[in-house]
Amino acid sequence: MGDQNKDLGRRATEATVKFVAVLSVMIFVAAGSLSYWQGWLFLQFLRLDHRDDSLFPEI
Repeated sequence: MGDQNKDLGRRATEATVKFVAVLSVMIFVAAGSLSYWQGWLFLQFLRLDHRDDSLFPEI
């Protein structure tokens, strides 16, 4: 059972990293610049929201 949980955790982490990478590309390509502060702000809120969900997954 432990191996399945590790595999699930690894797959979830990989999927999250891919999602954030694709989302980042979409935001900054559409903006045409990496200095798009609203995009950085959105990604920070997304990161904080994800962190909060991982602290209390059973709630």
